[in-house]
Amino acid sequence: MRPVRAVVLLSAMLLLQACAAGWSHTSDAALARRFESNEAEFESLRAEFEANPQLRALFAGDCQGLHQNNLSAMQLAGFPKERARRYEDQLQRLGVWSVIKGGRGIEFRVDPGSVSNGDSYKGIYWYREDEPRDVRPSLDDYRFSVKDEFVYKALKGHWHLYIFVAH
Repeated sequence: MRPVRAVVLLSAMLLLQACAAGWSHTSDAALARRFESNEAEFESLRAEFEANPQLRALFAGDCQGLHQNNLSAMQLAGFPKERARRYEDQLQRLGVWSVIKGGRGIEFRVDPGSVSNGDSYKGIYWYREDEPRDVRPSLDDYRFSVKDEFVYKALKGHWHLYIFVAH
């Protein structure tokens, strides 16, 4: 009888997680205001990430493990240790959880994935050359039908808000 309860409980949890995708995120309006109020700082941080090919990711927070990861990344990129702390402070001021450089641009992640939001992420994303394919007028009420899906809302120029569901 207990294995059946465990399977039912696990199934219910997975269903709730799938249904929660896109919930519990910062609103589009709040992200847009944050960007508008700090546009120069976002641009500056984007430019610094673009200028150094070895700088791939940076995380905010006071967690010692994250700080050590940031220090390692900074040292590999040729920056002094003080720069890691400055970046961490800057991310906290901007309300950004992480900055990640990928093949398509630089992601400024604001809301990390969690069980309460179906392992979906929301943030401000900068695209290099191409415009995103799936642009919507709002991300606030958008619910995903598939995993590994990015959906965007235009913000300004190459800056977009995005929401993403991880697998």
